[in-house]
Amino acid sequence: MRTTDHARTPTFDLPRGSEVGEVIRSAEAEASCVKRRHLVELEDLPWWPRVFRDGETDYFAIALRLAKTYSVIAPRLAAALKRSRTTQIIDLCSGGGGPWLDLLPALRAEGATVSLCLTDKYPNTAALAKIAGKIPGVRFEAESVNALDVPERLTGFRTVLTAFHHFRPPEARAILASAVRQGQGIAIVEAASRTPRAFGMCLGVPLAVWLLSPFIRPFRWSRLFWTYLVPIVPAAVLFDGLVSGFRIYTPDEMRAMAVDAGGDAFDWEAGIARPPWSLIPIPYLIGLPRHRAATKDRTKEVSRIGRRFARRVHACGPPFTGSMVVRRDYDVDPARITLSSAC
Repeated sequence: MRTTDHARTPTFDLPRGSEVGEVIRSAEAEASCVKRRHLVELEDLPWWPRVFRDGETDYFAIALRLAKTYSVIAPRLAAALKRSRTTQIIDLCSGGGGPWLDLLPALRAEGATVSLCLTDKYPNTAALAKIAGKIPGVRFEAESVNALDVPERLTGFRTVLTAFHHFRPPEARAILASAVRQGQGIAIVEAASRTPRAFGMCLGVPLAVWLLSPFIRPFRWSRLFWTYLVPIVPAAVLFDGLVSGFRIYTPDEMRAMAVDAGGDAFDWEAGIARPPWSLIPIPYLIGLPRHRAATKDRTKEVSRIGRRFARRVHACGPPFTGSMVVRRDYDVDPARITLSSAC
């Protein structure tokens, strides 16, 4: 388990010194200067009308896409997906689909060939159906899926994007523990941070809602009514945005919960990423089952040693040709394999 920075090679095989996913130490220090408070967001309330909840999630989805918030995390997430050898992503707390219209093609462009299943406790079925209809290999669960109790039939690498802050620490640990228990990799990424700068930028959210609402699809007259004539949606987005700022976890806080939940069973990477054009640092946590990562490393090492044996055998010639065999048993410790001096 490591916290990455620009001076060390990241855990999930990104190029050394890459701008993508760098930890910005000043940002992490700033992220811890506002005390976390678990206040109540309107969209978390069971009685909050669906028309308002969908209005909020629709706005968040288009705002994330236009800001390209998650483009900076795509290479790191793709590396984790490839290392886990998974073929499916299970996205929890999908809301209105978040960044997936852009993020999934970006992951595939990075070489992660995966399908996507979108889920939510209160699924915005119209928005999720739109994404499923636009991108091949995407489906959604129309029924409620609780991130604290993911059905065993939903197997794959789990993601929680812009939603982990909705859960109190015991619930957040339970989400991580569930992934560990079922041996599924998991990535937690937020779209903001607990910083004074993020709070200041929230004040401009109502204007953004008014500007973007006509372009949100599918079109709904009710959205325009509750945005312009009776502006409940802009007010709700502002309120929930400010509350979210107080609830977001720092990388250190997520890392501590991950250790409590999974111990040494997983490799954990926590850090902060920031796109070059953004003023807001993005905290993230990525976890992979350790045995899978170790198996891949052993495979590479044994293959390397096997090639060395082949070269030695070829150099020796008869009668040694064919007399040396390397067992391709990936449970063997490569450190115990040595080259004989048969020549």
